[in-house]
Amino acid sequence: MKPIFSILFSFVIITFLFSCGSQNANEANNTEDSVILNQSAEQITDEETDTDIKDLIYLTFMNKEMQAALGEVIETKSTSSDVQSFATDLVQNNKEISAKIEDLAEAAEMQLPGGLEVKQQQKIDSIMQLSPEELDKAFINLILEQQKESIELLQELASNSDNTIIRGLASEIADAERSQIERAEIVQQETM
Repeated sequence: MKPIFSILFSFVIITFLFSCGSQNANEANNTEDSVILNQSAEQITDEETDTDIKDLIYLTFMNKEMQAALGEVIETKSTSSDVQSFATDLVQNNKEISAKIEDLAEAAEMQLPGGLEVKQQQKIDSIMQLSPEELDKAFINLILEQQKESIELLQELASNSDNTIIRGLASEIADAERSQIERAEIVQQETM
């Protein structure tokens, strides 16, 4: 009976020691898993920030592209010399701003698209169907709306980016947008 008791006692001790070792191993694995999960969460957050920054740059660029395309059409379709002059200046200024946005894209290591989105082209096409007076008004209103939106995007970009080049360019472009807004508001008051 004594040998059976010894064997049973040894089995209980070994099982107990084994379970303690497994628990420590599980704790070690859990700690390791937590470190991996935390690193993954940080990486995802960094990737989301990169995506957000790239989205903001993309949206700003597409606003400028639409403004330039619409400005080129308005240069020839508008009956107001003030609106035509503004459209010409807008197209020229947007070329300079687009070059800075391309610098932003380079700093963010992203590619910018070529051409307008379908919905942007459709909006331009619908504006082109308007009477000359409505056309000028719609053009100025759309430009003001888009420039204000661009400033908001650029401000968000500057505040979300850790990259000093991106922050500086975003602020510089926002300043250029503000001067375009001032000019658009003057043209709006004079012609509407």
